[in-house]
Amino acid sequence: MAVTEAPQEIKTLFGKYSENGVMTAVHLQRFLVQEQKEENATIEDAQAIIDSIRHVVFHKSGISLEGFFKYLFGDLNPPLNPKLGVIFFSFYLFLLNGCVFFLAFRSFW
Repeated sequence: MAVTEAPQEIKTLFGKYSENGVMTAVHLQRFLVQEQKEENATIEDAQAIIDSIRHVVFHKSGISLEGFFKYLFGDLNPPLNPKLGVIFFSFYLFLLNGCVFFLAFRSFW
């Protein structure tokens, strides 16, 4: 079943990073850094995203809630950021004094 309207959580997030119903490149860049932890995201990166989704629903100076919602769940926002490289996880289980311990390590290549 397709979602036709952004859930309340997305509306709240959009409200936090927009002004008067419009998310500009400055707002989107702040979202990318603060929420998505893309520490190196620039305003130019954010503007490129906006330019890529302008055909959706947009305002002349940014994107609307619908555009933001479609960006979040679209191809421009993959679950694993390819800019970070390949992510490897190593998992270890071991027994110590009758207790089982689980360790996971994440590394980037």
